[in-house]
Amino acid sequence: MVVSNRKQLILEDVKEVFAKKGFYGSTSKDLAKAAGVSEALLYKHFPSKESLFKESLKTALEPYKRLTETKDQGITNRLRHIANNFLRLDDETFKLLLFSYMELDKKYLQEYVEYFKNKIKALLNDNQNNKAGFSKNFDSTMISLLVGYKLLYPELSSQQVLEVLTKNIIKT
Repeated sequence: MVVSNRKQLILEDVKEVFAKKGFYGSTSKDLAKAAGVSEALLYKHFPSKESLFKESLKTALEPYKRLTETKDQGITNRLRHIANNFLRLDDETFKLLLFSYMELDKKYLQEYVEYFKNKIKALLNDNQNNKAGFSKNFDSTMISLLVGYKLLYPELSSQQVLEVLTKNIIKT
């Protein structure tokens, strides 16, 4: 097996352990067992549990970067697209985000937070000088609302959350 493929498989396998137990609750033994490898092989590919967690988070979040791209017209449709894609984060990836935020240095998430904030800012600025009347802090507010809804109302469908956001926040 090619090393990069093995490394990728390990990252996929340990994601579930990190999502269930968090960084501090996961042991190298748990992680190696989930990946079907020895602890020695685990450390051959990753110098530390922290580097494994960081790489696992990065791998889990990378596909979501492109989800902010949309050809939809109108700010309401564009924001709806971004919100819908965020709400569709799989549970394990969302839990990884939470554990990263709660247990580790916030710098791990900073790259992704900045990426999404910049995408939303660009979207607002690109909408004919923000005719919709959003505040300059709307990007941060939207991210906070999406995370909050995902945490507090996991039983709501993406569509239901979008209806609440559209009705209460986005002027149509």
